[in-house]
Amino acid sequence: MVDTIQDQTSQTTKHVGKLLPSFSLSCDIGNVFTKWLTGSGGGCKRDRAAQQTVTRCFKFLRFCSEDEEELSFDMVDFSLCSPNVVQVYRLLTRRVQALKWWAFGLHRCYI
Repeated sequence: MVDTIQDQTSQTTKHVGKLLPSFSLSCDIGNVFTKWLTGSGGGCKRDRAAQQTVTRCFKFLRFCSEDEEELSFDMVDFSLCSPNVVQVYRLLTRRVQALKWWAFGLHRCYI
């Protein structure tokens, strides 16, 4: 959920998103991931773009493993196939499939 806030002094609009918990970006994995993203093998991203990517990934990893205090490579491997992720994926694919069937049926009514 994104709210907009109007700053009275500068007349600019700021978008405030929901704050999600995240792992610390300064951990070993964060530094290695940032270095990889800015290097030639990881897409040659600029520092700001790499930091945004790492932040988003770490928020996702925190969602997958709410009970963990520190980020580890084993936890990253596990989170890629986490039950939370699989459950969300299955729910979304079911809804997309239902929408496809609904749209297909609706489309056929007008032909």
